[in-house]
Amino acid sequence: MNTTYVTGNEIQRQRLREVTSRLTAEDFMRPLPNGWTVRTKLTHLAFRDMYYLSCIEVWERTGFVAFRVHVDAINKTVRTLSGAIQKTLLFR
Repeated sequence: MNTTYVTGNEIQRQRLREVTSRLTAEDFMRPLPNGWTVRTKLTHLAFRDMYYLSCIEVWERTGFVAFRVHVDAINKTVRTLSGAIQKTLLFR
């Protein structure tokens, strides 16, 4: 198996840690296009990472099966859920 991507992923993960460690609460709430905030985009990134990891784990057990997903529906769902989570955390 080609694992050359592992080093690149670790470098990018470290960059993300460094950037997010410097963000303030206001930075996380900064609005982005299409109804996102920095926080909801990071939640979206985490969701996608876990989604694809779950797919890979299933494929390892059962073999690869191609399937179609509706990316816009997933993105809308994650944006809505992460926005709700964000609002919940704000009122704690």
